Formats: sequence, structure tokens, C-alpha cells
Amino acid sequence: MIAEVEAILSTTKLPQGRTARSLELLRAALKLNDDLLKESRMNAAAVLGKKGGASIAKRGPEYFRELAAKRKTKAGGRPRKIISESAKNESSELTSMFVKALNANVLVSEKKHAKKQR
Repeated sequence: MIAEVEAILSTTKLPQGRTARSLELLRAALKLNDDLLKESRMNAAAVLGKKGGASIAKRGPEYFRELAAKRKTKAGGRPRKIISESAKNESSELTSMFVKALNANVLVSEKKHAKKQR
């Protein structure tokens, strides 16, 4: 359809010189469409691999030796996070604040609902 519109525009003259601008925009849309189609043929891992390969290589050979050693001992994966007591307390405080706010919202909505039923 876009190619057909391009053929029509290239043979038709629009008022106020709009033909040239219309053709320019249409050709840009065609190029964008072709590029999107080309990208969609590649899977997501291949697209990310192009970008990620260089940053992974920066880690160096020692990093990969450590990974291989972890695989041999079945100790792979991410190391566990060490959470301090203050962080645990802060987390529980935030959770309790969230629960209180949530309960308050539920009460307000229940009151509104009860008023509507009267």
C-alpha cells in the first residue's frame, strides 16, 4: 500500500509544492518499515547480544574462570544478599506503614460504598 501511494505521489502534483515533502516523508516511512521488518526477523537475544558482547568481554578471563569453578562445585548463581539489622527493621517499618495506609483506604472506600447503598 505504501509503495502504491509512493507511485501515485510521484506522478501527481499537489498544490503549494506539497508533493516533494509528501514523497520525502513517505520514503522515510518506507525505510523505517524495512528496518523494523529486518529487526523483527532477529530474536531478542541476538539483538541484545550485539550490544552486550563488548561489556561482557571487559570482565576478563578471571571472571570466567570463577564461573567455571562455581559450575564444577554447583555453587553458581548470585551470592545471597547480606541484609543488616537496620535494613530489616526499616523494611518492616515500611511494610507496616504500607499496611496501615492500605487499611485506611479500604475503610474509606467501605464508608463511601455504605453511603451509596443508603
